[in-house]
Amino acid sequence: MSLKQLTLKLTMILALVTAQRTQTLKLLSINDMQSKDGEYVFQITSILKQTSAHGGRQRHLPPIVLKKYDHDKTLCVFTLLQEYLIRTSNLRGSCSELLICHCKPHGPASKDTISRWLKQVILDAGINTSVFKPHSTRSAATSAAKSADVPLDEIMTTAGWSSSSVFAVYYNKPLLNDSSFANSVLGKN
Repeated sequence: MSLKQLTLKLTMILALVTAQRTQTLKLLSINDMQSKDGEYVFQITSILKQTSAHGGRQRHLPPIVLKKYDHDKTLCVFTLLQEYLIRTSNLRGSCSELLICHCKPHGPASKDTISRWLKQVILDAGINTSVFKPHSTRSAATSAAKSADVPLDEIMTTAGWSSSSVFAVYYNKPLLNDSSFANSVLGKN
């Protein structure tokens, strides 16, 4: 896969498995990354929309942990990230941001660039971008987790929410059931 394809795929998988905003994805830094057996851990120490500058429990996001997904290597964020780090090591120079532009001059990707990448993946998947925007990944991921019976406190921690009402009001969306012929044949219903 090309560097562009790898970058877009990694960005979308990151958005889905972390349930984070583009603001947070932009702040992922290789300087704040630890590699452990089968996982990468990122510390986010910046103040974000969902954190507080006043201290307390919500001063910073909990660490973002990206674990191996052995069920499907093509969807494994750990494997994609490992490949991305290798492929971008000679391109990043002194840039410590994880996500860098796949085109020259390979500088850090802005929030808007990350959002464009997500929109491109959504478009390429045939999803209506007048309905579903890059930020829709956050509600899609958390709603899918809820549908899969992930405990609400784990969803809240992963997304960085302190109140379940935020999830209930803004992010707990019904999942669309696409009952098309192809999905039925492939066993996706």
